[in-house]
Amino acid sequence: MKLHELIGDYRKSKGISQTYISEKTGISNKQISFFETGVTRLRAEEFLKICQALEVKPNFFMDKLLENDSLKNNS
Repeated sequence: MKLHELIGDYRKSKGISQTYISEKTGISNKQISFFETGVTRLRAEEFLKICQALEVKPNFFMDKLLENDSLKNNS
């Protein structure tokens, strides 16, 4: 799983809309959608803003990425 997928899945699991994230971060709704679908990449600054809006520490997603990578390598 990739970072953009983790962010989108987490946001949806918490019942948070892209509009809410957009309002909290100042990042356009369209750009949030592009990030979550992998059309564009997140800059570090945008990633941190989205984490703040989701009320989650950035390492939450980094740990998930490492777990997924570790699982792939052990398969």
